[in-house]
Amino acid sequence: MNKDKDEELDLSNLNLEEINIENSDINNKDLNVLNLDDLQPTEEETPLPSNVILEKSKELTLGLTEEQIDEFYDYLAGKRTRPMFAEKFFADGESRIKESNQLTTMMTLSFVPKLLAMEQSLIDSLSSPDSLKYLSADEKISYLNTLSTMSTKFNEIAMKYSQAARDITGVPLVYRQLLDQLLMISGDRLPRLKMIPTLVDLPEDSWQRIVEIANQNK
Repeated sequence: MNKDKDEELDLSNLNLEEINIENSDINNKDLNVLNLDDLQPTEEETPLPSNVILEKSKELTLGLTEEQIDEFYDYLAGKRTRPMFAEKFFADGESRIKESNQLTTMMTLSFVPKLLAMEQSLIDSLSSPDSLKYLSADEKISYLNTLSTMSTKFNEIAMKYSQAARDITGVPLVYRQLLDQLLMISGDRLPRLKMIPTLVDLPEDSWQRIVEIANQNK
């Protein structure tokens, strides 16, 4: 019994340096809970596709200086006359705005098939029995409200399209083409447009003479 006691370690004489356990070793172990997320497997992020237009977006502007913008604000506020730099923007501005709107509309419409396909895929996924059977009552009610809103919106779109179609088809094609050409004429030539009804009522020989002059100036 005494021998066993003699062989017991005297803890009071232990030296931490000899055991090679230092506080710095423990502190160096980064056990911060906030960093545990770093240990979780993360899905690799896929960069968004880019193109030359996006990469040069800062360059593709009107190129106005700060001074020019201030001048235009003063013009809008009635503090000065129209700035000289603005003349090029107002020249035939209506035609360029119309063409810009047409181009934007056509580019937007080009996405319609893809958007409809995505919409159909999402609706099929959400309406599958496997998806619906795990929904709670609140989620089903939320789905129901969303679907009701979508149905109402689709009906409104259909009604607006029908009205717009009637408005477009109400004017014969030849008149619509003529109207499009007249709308592209600048405002300074508006007095000439007002003369068109008078020209139409001219005698046939006078009209033919006008046609000959117009053809010579082409």
